Amino acid sequence: EARVPTPPPAKTFASVECQTDFEPEPVQPDFQPEEYDVDEYATQTVPAPVAAQPSPPPPPVPFSGISDAMRQKYTWIPDGITTDDQVELYFAGFPMRERPIRGTEGERYRLMQLDRQLPRHDVDPKACRGLRQEDVPQFQKFNAHKVQHACDCGTVVEADCDTPCFRCGETISSGQLAVTAERILAPNGLTALFHSDSCFICEVCEVPLADLFCFITQENNVMCGRHYADSILPRCSSCDETIFEKDYTHAEELDFHLEHFCCKHCDEQMLGRAYVMVSGEPTCTACYEEKYAERCEACKLPIELTAPKVTDGRAHGRVWHTTCFVCHECKQSMEGRRVIPREGNLYCQEDYNRVFKKVNRKSLRSKPKVRPSAASVMSMAFADEW
Repeated sequence: EARVPTPPPAKTFASVECQTDFEPEPVQPDFQPEEYDVDEYATQTVPAPVAAQPSPPPPPVPFSGISDAMRQKYTWIPDGITTDDQVELYFAGFPMRERPIRGTEGERYRLMQLDRQLPRHDVDPKACRGLRQEDVPQFQKFNAHKVQHACDCGTVVEADCDTPCFRCGETISSGQLAVTAERILAPNGLTALFHSDSCFICEVCEVPLADLFCFITQENNVMCGRHYADSILPRCSSCDETIFEKDYTHAEELDFHLEHFCCKHCDEQMLGRAYVMVSGEPTCTACYEEKYAERCEACKLPIELTAPKVTDGRAHGRVWHTTCFVCHECKQSMEGRRVIPREGNLYCQEDYNRVFKKVNRKSLRSKPKVRPSAASVMSMAFADEW
């Protein structure tokens, strides 16, 4: 017989018991609201808010820079000056005509000094008239050397103690304005100081350096740009430019490009020819005799440079050719003889007495009461002519 197996009894969840040791604690809130007495709070009076009182303004800060008005007054103010008082104190040491006040002679003087001490054709090859194209690299190399080894600019400072001036040796008092240049050191190893109004000048031309722009030599001498360049290379006296060629002309202690040593009037080359220097420029003898030579008092023609002449012994007085220095009557030379001038002519003693005594006798017949002596006649003759 087939038997159907009897299923096991079904398990119910009711018969399962949970066992645990964890018991949750009651949660307490962190914020506990306060309890207010509403009736008591309603009866209190809330004071009105107090208006904020404005704080007193801060005290004015003293002005410590250079004012716009001062910058408008002067066209240039040196580096190192920080107040208006220092500006006025610095420029007070210079004559009025040298102070760069806008619209005055001092402004023009500063521009003139800049052009003189720092010529544009010394730094810009485009401004040169006599610079050859093959000399441009040497021109640029020369300027790079100047900037790297010598160029500097003075700065105005206040001396913090009594210090001797580097140039004159006189004392610069503590608190006094002075000029310093970084490249120049005093014997004590510190930066040298100069009197600002009289000692920071070019060693060659002895003129204050424009805008305190300077060049320092190996001997610690201060120079302007022009004379520093001249201490290394010659400068043409005609075009005022530095000479880079090996061949040039040296005449009358002046230097010239070969092509610039010519007559200032006719432009003829003067190499190997006679010339006369006029205002630092050569002039050929023909142009000199035409424009500058002395004129003979008798013939009114110029007196040649090498020709002998006779003068009256006075500075810028009258001169004659030796062939024209003769008596107006006898045509004999007056050299070594007494000369009597009369009416623009020269007379020897004999001819003067012969010619003018006859005139005196005629005048005496017309005026018998007047009897001038011979001495008075001679004195009147000299007074009229000389």
